[in-house]
Amino acid sequence: MDRPIDAKTKRRRRLKHLLTWGVPLFVCVGLFYGVGIWIEPSVERNRVRLGQVDRGTVEASLTTTGQVIPSQEGVITRAYAVKIIRVLEQPGALVEPGQALLQLETTEQQDRLDTLAEQAAMKRNAQKQASLEIQKDIQELQGALERLKVQLAEQEFDRKANHRLFQKGYISVEAWKESQTQTQLTRIAIQEHQQNIGVLQQLQQAQAEGLRLELKSLERQRKRAHKRLEAATVRAEQTGVITWIWEEVGATAESGKPLVRIADLTRFHVEAAISDSYANRVHVGQLAQIRVNELPLAGTVQTLLPQIENGRMTLKIQLQQPSHERLKPNLRVDVWLVTDNQSNTLRVPRGAFANGHGWQDVFVVEGEYAYRRPVQLGLVSADHYAVLSGLQLGETVIVSSTHAFADAEKIHLK
Repeated sequence: MDRPIDAKTKRRRRLKHLLTWGVPLFVCVGLFYGVGIWIEPSVERNRVRLGQVDRGTVEASLTTTGQVIPSQEGVITRAYAVKIIRVLEQPGALVEPGQALLQLETTEQQDRLDTLAEQAAMKRNAQKQASLEIQKDIQELQGALERLKVQLAEQEFDRKANHRLFQKGYISVEAWKESQTQTQLTRIAIQEHQQNIGVLQQLQQAQAEGLRLELKSLERQRKRAHKRLEAATVRAEQTGVITWIWEEVGATAESGKPLVRIADLTRFHVEAAISDSYANRVHVGQLAQIRVNELPLAGTVQTLLPQIENGRMTLKIQLQQPSHERLKPNLRVDVWLVTDNQSNTLRVPRGAFANGHGWQDVFVVEGEYAYRRPVQLGLVSADHYAVLSGLQLGETVIVSSTHAFADAEKIHLK
C-alpha cells in the first residue's frame, strides 16, 4: 500500500524539476538576447563619411579621363636637310631663349660662303676692267671731238673768207662750195663723236647697274648661307621644357623634320577621348569639369577633332585657370562633360553608397543610429546626386560605402 507524499517532499521535487529545466531555459533566453545585442551592426562614426541633404545645382555629365597638355609647344625645324653632330641638352631640361640645344654640320655652309665671296670679288674685278676700257674709249672720243671742234673753227674761218672772195670774183663757185662741204662734214663728225660718247657713258652706267644687281643677288645668297651657318647652332626660341629632341648623332634630318620640341609650362589645356556613341551629346562650348586629384577645375570644350580612332573621338578642353600650379604636363585627370543640369533641387553629396540614379537603399542618421531607407535619386554630377524622393532638407546620410551592412536595417554609430 502506497504512502501519501508529504508536502515537503513535493516542494523539493518541484524545485529540482525547476532547476533541471528552468535554469537552462533561462540561460538560453539570456544568451539569445545577449548575443543579439552583442552582434548588432555598428561602426565608429569617424570611419564613415556623412553628407547632408541641401539645395543647389546638380549637373549631369559624361565621365572620361584626359591628359594635361601644354597649350603652346614650339617646334624647331630647318627648311633644308641637316646633319646632327652634337646634342647639347636632353629631354626634360628647362631652357631659356637663345640657349644652344643642338650643333649641326657646317662644312657645306662655310664652303658656300667662301664660293660666294670669290664670285663677288671676280664680278667686281671684271666690272672694273670693263669700266676702264669704256672710260678709255670715251677719253679717246673726247680728244678726237676737241680736235674736230678746232678743225671746224678753222673751216668756218676759211668758208667766210672764201665767201667774200667769191663775191668779188676772185675764186670759182666750185672752190666756194668745197669750203662749205668741208665745214658741213666736220659738223657731222662732231655730232657722231658726241653721240658715241653718250652711248659709251650709257653702256658704262648699264654695266655698273648690272654689276649692282649681280652683287645684290650674291649678297642675298651670302646672307642665306651666313644665316644657315649661324643656324648650325640650334637655339631655344622660348622659355620652356624640352619635351623631345633629336638625339641621334650623325643622322641626317630631312627638310622640315622637327629637331626640338619645347613646351611652354605656363599655360595648359586638357585633351580627352570619349566614345563616338556620345558624339551627339558633346559640342563646342559645352561646360566641363576637370579633377586634378580632388581639385576641381572648370573649363569648356574648345575643339572637337574630326578624326575618330578605335571608336573614340578626341576633344580639347580650355581651362578657366590654365596656369594653375597643380597642372603638370602629361598628368592624367578625370573629366566630366556637363550634359544636363537642375538648379535649386534637393541633393546629397556623391559617394560609394549609391551606384547611379534610381531607387537606392541609404542609411539616414538619427542620433546614434543610421536607419535603412529607400530613396529615389535623379541626375548624377561629379559631386552630387539629385534627390527625387525619400529625403528631406537637412537630413544626414552615410555617403561612404555601406556594402558591409547590406542585410542590416540599422547601424549603430559609436
